[in-house]
Amino acid sequence: MKPMEEKDVISAMKDASVAEAAEDFPRFWRRFSRTPIEVPARIEIHSLAGGRFTSGFATVRDISLKGARLGDIDLEGKFLPCAPFRIHLTLPSTVCPGTRAICRPVRFGTGDAFEIAVEFEDFQPLTSRS
Repeated sequence: MKPMEEKDVISAMKDASVAEAAEDFPRFWRRFSRTPIEVPARIEIHSLAGGRFTSGFATVRDISLKGARLGDIDLEGKFLPCAPFRIHLTLPSTVCPGTRAICRPVRFGTGDAFEIAVEFEDFQPLTSRS
């Protein structure tokens, strides 16, 4: 589905109060479209200091150039840290060979199940010890 352009959205709005709120619309416009996928991935939860907190697996539900949405999260410890953390996301070699994404969690939510939306901060090459 192709996203509507801003002018089309505003012109489609009949109520003046809704149209006024639409002036902020560009701030919330998605910069990169999401691609729906169902790919298993390995995840590691790290503190901001770099220490490994726990690890496990997740399913990447959708992905864009800027981030991804993770579901079916299964961690060894079954919990997340209370302090800020990063997620190291490793996709299968058939999807993104030799690369780990360093991700910042940007949204926690529940739909049918708990999910985490992440923003990519960096990419690291995998080494034989990774």
